Amino acid sequence: MISDLIDILVSESRFDIAFGPTVVGEVLDNIEYVPATRHPLGFVHFDLTKLVALPPSGFARLHVWDKTLAPPDPAGNIHDHSWDLTSAILAGALRDRTFMPVPTPNGSLSAVRVNYGVTNNFFPAGKYELSKLTDATYSKGDVYNIRSRIVHESEPVNHPTVTLVVGLPDADAATNGPLILSRSSRSPEGTPKRECLDTREARRVLEDVRAFI
Repeated sequence: MISDLIDILVSESRFDIAFGPTVVGEVLDNIEYVPATRHPLGFVHFDLTKLVALPPSGFARLHVWDKTLAPPDPAGNIHDHSWDLTSAILAGALRDRTFMPVPTPNGSLSAVRVNYGVTNNFFPAGKYELSKLTDATYSKGDVYNIRSRIVHESEPVNHPTVTLVVGLPDADAATNGPLILSRSSRSPEGTPKRECLDTREARRVLEDVRAFI
C-alpha cells in the first residue's frame, strides 16, 4: 500500500489525506523493519525504504516534527540536498523557505559540507549571504517539491507535524556532500552520530501521533 501511494505522490505530486492513517498503521505493523532516529533538524526520522519499491538510492521516510522528541542541532536547519525531495503533509503544517546562497568572504553565515557515514564528518565550506527565493506554508494534504541543491529551511508551524518524504537521487548533485549554513560567525558543529530509538519508543511516538492524522 505505501509503495502505491508513493508512486502517486512522486508521479502526480498529490496525496489523499484519507490514506495518512493507513501509512502510519503500516509502519506500526512493520516497526521492527523501520529504523528510527532523532534527526538534528528537529524531528524523529523513520526510514521506510525497506517497505517500498524505489529506484536505486531512492528512499522514503516518515518525519514526526516535535522538538520535545528530537531537539534541533545547534548548527541550525538551513541546508541543501544532493537528491530531489517530494513531501506530503500528513498532519500539522510546515513553513519552508528557499534561498540563493551567495559566497561572500565576510558573509554572516558560516558553512560546512557533510560526508555521511557510520560517523558523519563536517568540513568548513566558507562564508555566505542568503537571498530569499520563496516563503510558503504547507498544511495537511499539501504536497511540495524541492529540487536537489536548493538551499532551504523547514520549520513546523504546529507540533506535532508529520510528513511523508520521498528522495530520488540526482547523480549530478551527488559529487559534493550536503551544505549546512549557520547564522553564526563560526563553522557549525553538526551531529556526528544520530541517536537511535528502540522499537518500543518508536512505536510509542507513532501511536501518539496517529490521533492527529
